[in-house]
Amino acid sequence: MAKKDNSPAISFFSFQDIITSITGIMFLVVMMLVLLVVSRSTAPTAKEKQVDKDVAELQSKLDDLKRKIAANAASRDEMRRRMEELKQLDLASLEEKKAELLRRMEAVSQSISQEKVNRAELEKMVAAAREAEAKLQAESLQLEAEQSDAEKLQKEASTETETLGKLLKHKENVVRFVWQGNIAQRPLLAVCSKEEIAVQDGLNGKPLFTARAQEGALTDQFLDWCRKQGSHQYYFVLLVKPSAFVYAEVLSHRLKELGFERGREALPADDFEVMGGK
Repeated sequence: MAKKDNSPAISFFSFQDIITSITGIMFLVVMMLVLLVVSRSTAPTAKEKQVDKDVAELQSKLDDLKRKIAANAASRDEMRRRMEELKQLDLASLEEKKAELLRRMEAVSQSISQEKVNRAELEKMVAAAREAEAKLQAESLQLEAEQSDAEKLQKEASTETETLGKLLKHKENVVRFVWQGNIAQRPLLAVCSKEEIAVQDGLNGKPLFTARAQEGALTDQFLDWCRKQGSHQYYFVLLVKPSAFVYAEVLSHRLKELGFERGREALPADDFEVMGGK
């Protein structure tokens, strides 16, 4: 029967620790190298900047030289073309071209002269048009003033017509009493309406007395005034408007009781007026 081996086992812990430490150190060195390379590549030195500037200047000069060479080549080609044309020309053709140029210059000179004449005529036309415009504006202002005056006259005529119509209408509603011959008693016209009794002289139309409804009974006021007058001196004519028909008969009877001679006349409407005269 085999015996149990109690000897200690082999440990690789120390070896693994060493390997791990070395690997970490290598990674750290690699990272430092990478950072150094990157920093050098991204930050150019002053010398590199100067070299880049010199290269750009040289490139610009080179481009300028290329453009000048191209321009010189084009100018050289143009000179060659002109030289070929001059070689092909002769004296006769030059005289013809000279004559052609002179004809063109003469035509241009005549055209310029004609343009000057046309311009002078155009300026005259513009001046005449401005003068006509100014005259038209003056006439327009005068016409506006005349129209304004005409409107004023028309308004005045309309006002006068309206006033005349009112006067004519008023004239239609005026009753004039004229007394003829010798009258022993002086006539008095008593115009009776609902609002008042107005007494006027029958010979000259002068107002003598007015009884108003807001001051009391019309008939009482009128009869009180009549009592102060002499019945032998005056003759009453009662001119009765439709609104006074209700008291006209009573008023006539009361005048008779006071001893006055009286007459009575009915007016067709309340808006009629009465004028006395001789």
